[in-house]
Amino acid sequence: MKEAKKSGTVPMTFKEIAEKFLHVQKPLLCKKEYVRQDSILELHLKPFFKGEMAHVSREGVEKYVSERSERVSPATVRKEVGVLKHLLRYAADHGYVPSNAATNVRLPKPPAGRLRYLQPDELQGVLERLSPEVRAVAQLAVATGMRRGEILGLRWLDVDLLNRCINLPQSKNGEGRTVYLNELALDVFRSLWTNTDTVPEEPVFGLDVTPEEVSMAFIRACRSAGVEDFSFHDLRHTYATMLRMQGVQLDLIQKQLGHKDLRMTSRYAHVATQQVRDAVNSLDSILSNLKVTEEVKAGRNSAVSRLN
Repeated sequence: MKEAKKSGTVPMTFKEIAEKFLHVQKPLLCKKEYVRQDSILELHLKPFFKGEMAHVSREGVEKYVSERSERVSPATVRKEVGVLKHLLRYAADHGYVPSNAATNVRLPKPPAGRLRYLQPDELQGVLERLSPEVRAVAQLAVATGMRRGEILGLRWLDVDLLNRCINLPQSKNGEGRTVYLNELALDVFRSLWTNTDTVPEEPVFGLDVTPEEVSMAFIRACRSAGVEDFSFHDLRHTYATMLRMQGVQLDLIQKQLGHKDLRMTSRYAHVATQQVRDAVNSLDSILSNLKVTEEVKAGRNSAVSRLN
Protein backbone atom coordinates (compact mmCIF):
# COMPACT_ATOMS: atom_id res chain seq x y z
CA MET A 1 0.00 0.00 0.00
CA LYS A 2 1.23 3.45 -0.84
CA GLU A 3 2.63 5.79 1.77
CA ALA A 4 -0.21 8.14 0.91
CA LYS A 5 -2.78 5.58 2.05
CA LYS A 6 -1.02 5.07 5.38
CA SER A 7 -0.82 8.70 6.41
CA GLY A 8 -3.86 10.15 4.66
CA THR A 9 -1.91 12.85 2.83
CA VAL A 10 1.73 13.38 1.91
CA PRO A 11 3.23 16.83 2.64
CA MET A 12 4.37 18.11 -0.74
CA THR A 13 4.33 21.50 -2.41
CA PHE A 14 2.13 22.42 -5.35
CA LYS A 15 5.27 22.76 -7.47
CA GLU A 16 6.43 19.22 -6.61
CA ILE A 17 3.03 17.73 -7.42
CA ALA A 18 2.91 19.69 -10.70
CA GLU A 19 6.22 18.16 -11.76
CA LYS A 20 4.96 14.65 -10.95
CA PHE A 21 1.71 15.35 -12.79
CA LEU A 22 3.50 16.54 -15.94
CA HIS A 23 5.78 13.52 -15.89
CA VAL A 24 2.71 11.25 -15.95
CA GLN A 25 0.92 13.35 -18.57
CA LYS A 26 3.78 13.61 -21.06
CA PRO A 27 3.38 10.20 -22.74
CA LEU A 28 -0.41 10.62 -22.83
CA LEU A 29 -0.51 13.95 -24.68
CA CYS A 30 0.56 15.20 -28.07
CA LYS A 31 3.55 17.55 -27.97
CA LYS A 32 1.48 20.69 -28.51
CA GLU A 33 -0.96 19.88 -25.68
CA TYR A 34 1.88 18.98 -23.31
CA VAL A 35 3.58 22.31 -24.00
CA ARG A 36 0.26 24.11 -23.40
CA GLN A 37 -0.29 22.46 -20.02
CA ASP A 38 3.33 23.02 -18.98
CA SER A 39 3.01 26.70 -19.90
CA ILE A 40 -0.21 27.14 -17.91
CA LEU A 41 1.40 25.57 -14.86
CA GLU A 42 4.63 27.57 -15.09
CA LEU A 43 3.16 30.97 -15.91
CA HIS A 44 -0.07 30.96 -13.89
CA LEU A 45 -0.84 28.08 -11.55
CA LYS A 46 2.53 27.64 -9.81
CA PRO A 47 2.97 31.36 -9.05
CA PHE A 48 -0.56 31.52 -7.59
CA PHE A 49 -0.69 28.28 -5.58
CA LYS A 50 2.51 28.54 -3.58
CA GLY A 51 3.33 26.43 -0.56
CA GLU A 52 2.07 23.01 0.41
CA MET A 53 -0.45 21.20 -1.74
CA ALA A 54 -2.64 20.46 1.29
CA HIS A 55 -3.36 24.20 1.60
CA VAL A 56 -5.06 24.38 -1.80
CA SER A 57 -8.75 24.98 -1.00
CA ARG A 58 -11.96 25.61 -2.86
CA GLU A 59 -11.80 29.23 -1.72
CA GLY A 60 -8.33 29.51 -3.24
CA VAL A 61 -9.50 28.09 -6.54
CA GLU A 62 -12.47 30.49 -6.58
CA LYS A 63 -10.09 33.39 -5.90
CA TYR A 64 -7.92 32.28 -8.82
CA VAL A 65 -10.97 32.20 -11.10
CA SER A 66 -12.04 35.64 -9.94
CA GLU A 67 -8.65 37.29 -10.39
CA ARG A 68 -7.92 35.68 -13.77
CA SER A 69 -11.38 36.60 -15.04
CA GLU A 70 -10.46 40.27 -14.66
CA ARG A 71 -7.47 39.82 -17.00
CA VAL A 72 -8.31 37.17 -19.59
CA SER A 73 -11.27 35.76 -21.49
CA PRO A 74 -13.70 33.19 -20.04
CA ALA A 75 -12.36 30.60 -22.46
CA THR A 76 -8.81 31.09 -21.16
CA VAL A 77 -9.93 30.83 -17.52
CA ARG A 78 -11.76 27.60 -18.29
CA LYS A 79 -8.69 26.10 -19.98
CA GLU A 80 -6.43 27.00 -17.07
CA VAL A 81 -8.82 25.65 -14.44
CA GLY A 82 -9.22 22.53 -16.55
CA VAL A 83 -5.51 21.83 -16.12
CA LEU A 84 -5.80 22.58 -12.39
CA LYS A 85 -8.71 20.15 -12.03
CA HIS A 86 -6.76 17.36 -13.69
CA LEU A 87 -3.75 18.04 -11.47
CA LEU A 88 -5.88 18.04 -8.30
CA ARG A 89 -7.61 14.83 -9.37
CA TYR A 90 -4.19 13.24 -9.81
CA ALA A 91 -3.14 14.53 -6.37
CA ALA A 92 -6.32 13.20 -4.71
CA ASP A 93 -6.02 9.80 -6.41
CA HIS A 94 -2.47 9.44 -5.05
CA GLY A 95 -3.26 10.65 -1.54
CA TYR A 96 -1.42 13.96 -1.71
CA VAL A 97 -4.65 15.83 -0.87
CA PRO A 98 -7.87 14.52 0.69
CA SER A 99 -10.09 15.71 -2.19
CA ASN A 100 -10.22 17.73 -5.41
CA ALA A 101 -10.72 21.34 -4.30
CA ALA A 102 -11.71 22.45 -7.80
CA THR A 103 -14.73 20.15 -8.03
CA ASN A 104 -17.98 22.10 -8.61
CA VAL A 105 -16.21 25.47 -8.68
CA ARG A 106 -18.29 27.77 -10.89
CA LEU A 107 -16.51 28.98 -14.00
CA PRO A 108 -17.27 31.94 -16.26
CA LYS A 109 -19.71 31.10 -19.03
CA PRO A 110 -17.92 30.29 -22.29
CA PRO A 111 -18.63 32.47 -25.31
CA ALA A 112 -20.85 31.17 -28.06
CA GLY A 113 -18.86 28.97 -30.43
CA ARG A 114 -17.80 30.69 -33.63
CA LEU A 115 -19.38 29.13 -36.69
CA ARG A 116 -18.07 30.39 -40.03
CA TYR A 117 -18.20 28.31 -43.19
CA LEU A 118 -17.92 28.82 -46.94
CA GLN A 119 -20.24 28.06 -49.80
CA PRO A 120 -18.76 25.74 -52.49
CA ASP A 121 -18.17 28.58 -54.99
CA GLU A 122 -16.39 30.68 -52.34
CA LEU A 123 -14.24 27.72 -51.36
CA GLN A 124 -13.31 27.04 -54.97
CA GLY A 125 -12.22 30.66 -55.42
CA VAL A 126 -9.91 30.41 -52.40
CA LEU A 127 -8.39 27.07 -53.42
CA GLU A 128 -7.56 28.37 -56.91
CA ARG A 129 -5.39 31.07 -55.33
CA LEU A 130 -3.25 28.69 -53.28
CA SER A 131 0.03 27.07 -54.28
CA PRO A 132 -0.37 23.35 -55.14
CA GLU A 133 1.24 22.27 -51.87
CA VAL A 134 -0.92 24.42 -49.59
CA ARG A 135 -3.99 23.69 -51.74
CA ALA A 136 -3.59 19.98 -51.02
CA VAL A 137 -3.45 20.69 -47.27
CA ALA A 138 -6.58 22.86 -47.46
CA GLN A 139 -8.44 20.32 -49.58
CA LEU A 140 -7.71 17.61 -47.04
CA ALA A 141 -8.88 19.89 -44.22
CA VAL A 142 -12.26 20.57 -45.81
CA ALA A 143 -12.63 16.94 -46.92
CA THR A 144 -11.91 15.41 -43.50
CA GLY A 145 -12.36 18.08 -40.82
CA MET A 146 -8.86 17.37 -39.53
CA ARG A 147 -6.91 20.03 -37.66
CA ARG A 148 -3.94 21.75 -39.27
CA GLY A 149 -1.46 20.04 -36.96
CA GLU A 150 -3.00 16.63 -37.56
CA ILE A 151 -2.69 17.05 -41.33
CA LEU A 152 0.87 18.36 -41.32
CA GLY A 153 1.92 15.62 -38.93
CA LEU A 154 0.58 12.78 -41.09
CA ARG A 155 2.89 9.94 -42.03
CA TRP A 156 2.21 7.52 -44.85
CA LEU A 157 1.87 4.69 -42.35
CA ASP A 158 -1.15 6.55 -40.87
CA VAL A 159 -2.95 6.49 -44.24
CA ASP A 160 -4.94 3.40 -45.24
CA LEU A 161 -6.16 4.00 -48.78
CA LEU A 162 -7.45 0.44 -49.15
CA ASN A 163 -9.89 0.91 -46.28
CA ARG A 164 -10.42 4.61 -47.04
CA CYS A 165 -9.35 5.93 -43.66
CA ILE A 166 -6.63 7.62 -41.63
CA ASN A 167 -5.60 6.18 -38.27
CA LEU A 168 -4.41 9.03 -36.09
CA PRO A 169 -2.30 7.64 -33.23
CA GLN A 170 -2.78 10.74 -31.11
CA SER A 171 -5.00 13.79 -31.54
CA LYS A 172 -5.31 17.07 -29.63
CA ASN A 173 -7.02 15.47 -26.62
CA GLY A 174 -4.36 12.76 -26.37
CA GLU A 175 -6.49 9.98 -27.85
CA GLY A 176 -6.26 8.28 -31.22
CA ARG A 177 -9.12 8.24 -33.72
CA THR A 178 -10.06 7.01 -37.17
CA VAL A 179 -10.89 9.57 -39.87
CA TYR A 180 -12.84 8.23 -42.84
CA LEU A 181 -12.04 9.44 -46.34
CA ASN A 182 -14.24 10.60 -49.21
CA GLU A 183 -13.18 10.82 -52.86
CA LEU A 184 -11.69 14.31 -52.55
CA ALA A 185 -9.45 13.17 -49.70
CA LEU A 186 -8.44 10.05 -51.62
CA ASP A 187 -7.59 12.16 -54.67
CA VAL A 188 -5.32 14.34 -52.53
CA PHE A 189 -3.33 11.32 -51.36
CA ARG A 190 -3.21 9.84 -54.87
CA SER A 191 -1.76 13.10 -56.18
CA LEU A 192 0.93 13.07 -53.49
CA TRP A 193 1.93 9.41 -53.82
CA THR A 194 4.69 9.62 -56.41
CA ASN A 195 7.10 6.92 -55.32
CA THR A 196 6.26 3.30 -54.53
CA ASP A 197 9.47 3.11 -52.51
CA THR A 198 8.28 5.76 -50.05
CA VAL A 199 9.22 4.89 -46.48
CA PRO A 200 6.11 4.50 -44.27
CA GLU A 201 7.56 6.80 -41.60
CA GLU A 202 7.98 9.65 -44.10
CA PRO A 203 5.65 12.63 -43.74
CA VAL A 204 2.85 12.97 -46.27
CA PHE A 205 3.46 16.72 -46.50
CA GLY A 206 7.18 17.45 -46.52
CA LEU A 207 6.67 21.22 -46.69
CA ASP A 208 9.48 23.69 -46.12
CA VAL A 209 7.11 26.06 -44.32
CA THR A 210 5.82 26.29 -40.77
CA PRO A 211 2.18 25.61 -39.81
CA GLU A 212 1.75 29.34 -39.19
CA GLU A 213 2.98 30.10 -42.71
CA VAL A 214 0.41 27.66 -44.12
CA SER A 215 -2.34 29.54 -42.27
CA MET A 216 -1.07 32.92 -43.44
CA ALA A 217 -0.91 31.74 -47.06
CA PHE A 218 -4.50 30.57 -46.71
CA ILE A 219 -5.65 33.91 -45.27
CA ARG A 220 -3.96 35.78 -48.13
CA ALA A 221 -5.78 33.57 -50.63
CA CYS A 222 -9.07 34.31 -48.85
CA ARG A 223 -8.49 38.05 -49.09
CA SER A 224 -7.56 37.76 -52.76
CA ALA A 225 -10.83 35.88 -53.36
CA GLY A 226 -12.84 38.51 -51.49
CA VAL A 227 -13.52 36.23 -48.51
CA GLU A 228 -13.28 38.07 -45.20
CA ASP A 229 -13.14 36.81 -41.61
CA PHE A 230 -12.18 33.26 -42.53
CA SER A 231 -9.24 31.23 -41.20
CA PHE A 232 -7.72 27.86 -41.99
CA HIS A 233 -9.37 26.38 -38.89
CA ASP A 234 -12.76 27.43 -40.29
CA LEU A 235 -12.35 24.74 -42.95
CA ARG A 236 -13.07 22.33 -40.10
CA HIS A 237 -16.34 24.17 -39.45
CA THR A 238 -17.14 24.06 -43.16
CA TYR A 239 -16.67 20.29 -43.19
CA ALA A 240 -18.88 19.75 -40.13
CA THR A 241 -21.55 22.09 -41.48
CA MET A 242 -21.69 20.22 -44.79
CA LEU A 243 -22.06 16.92 -42.94
CA ARG A 244 -24.88 18.35 -40.88
CA MET A 245 -26.61 19.70 -43.98
CA GLN A 246 -26.58 16.15 -45.32
CA GLY A 247 -28.48 15.04 -42.23
CA VAL A 248 -25.56 13.41 -40.40
CA GLN A 249 -26.27 13.04 -36.69
CA LEU A 250 -24.26 15.08 -34.18
CA ASP A 251 -22.75 12.06 -32.44
CA LEU A 252 -21.28 10.87 -35.75
CA ILE A 253 -19.89 14.34 -36.50
CA GLN A 254 -18.40 14.34 -33.00
CA LYS A 255 -16.49 11.13 -33.73
CA GLN A 256 -15.20 12.37 -37.06
CA LEU A 257 -14.02 15.68 -35.59
CA GLY A 258 -12.52 14.03 -32.52
CA HIS A 259 -14.50 16.12 -30.02
CA LYS A 260 -14.29 14.65 -26.54
CA ASP A 261 -17.54 16.29 -25.46
CA LEU A 262 -20.74 16.35 -27.54
CA ARG A 263 -21.34 19.91 -26.32
CA MET A 264 -18.50 21.04 -28.57
CA THR A 265 -20.36 19.58 -31.55
CA SER A 266 -23.74 21.02 -30.56
CA ARG A 267 -22.92 24.32 -32.30
CA TYR A 268 -23.92 22.57 -35.52
CA ALA A 269 -27.31 21.49 -34.18
CA HIS A 270 -29.25 24.34 -35.82
CA VAL A 271 -27.74 23.81 -39.27
CA ALA A 272 -30.12 21.00 -40.24
CA THR A 273 -33.31 23.00 -39.64
CA GLN A 274 -34.46 22.57 -43.24
CA GLN A 275 -33.62 18.88 -43.15
CA VAL A 276 -35.78 18.52 -40.03
CA ARG A 277 -38.64 20.32 -41.81
CA ASP A 278 -38.29 18.01 -44.81
CA ALA A 279 -38.28 14.95 -42.56
CA VAL A 280 -41.43 16.12 -40.78
CA ASN A 281 -43.16 16.86 -44.09
CA SER A 282 -42.23 13.41 -45.37
CA LEU A 283 -44.69 11.97 -42.84
CA ASP A 284 -47.54 13.31 -44.98
CA SER A 285 -47.32 10.25 -47.20
CA ILE A 286 -47.72 8.00 -44.16
CA LEU A 287 -50.45 10.01 -42.45
CA SER A 288 -52.41 10.85 -45.61
CA ASN A 289 -55.35 8.62 -44.63
CA LEU A 290 -55.79 10.37 -41.29
CA LYS A 291 -57.82 13.24 -42.76
CA VAL A 292 -59.32 15.95 -40.60
CA THR A 293 -63.12 15.59 -40.98
CA GLU A 294 -65.27 18.42 -42.27
CA GLU A 295 -67.02 18.60 -38.87
CA VAL A 296 -63.71 19.16 -37.09
CA LYS A 297 -62.68 21.79 -39.66
CA ALA A 298 -65.97 23.64 -39.18
CA GLY A 299 -65.61 23.61 -35.42
CA ARG A 300 -62.01 24.84 -35.68
CA ASN A 301 -62.97 27.70 -38.02
CA SER A 302 -65.74 28.71 -35.64
CA ALA A 303 -63.33 28.77 -32.72
CA VAL A 304 -60.83 30.86 -34.68
CA SER A 305 -63.55 33.34 -35.53
CA ARG A 306 -64.46 33.78 -31.86
CA LEU A 307 -60.82 34.33 -30.94
CA ASN A 308 -60.54 37.06 -33.56
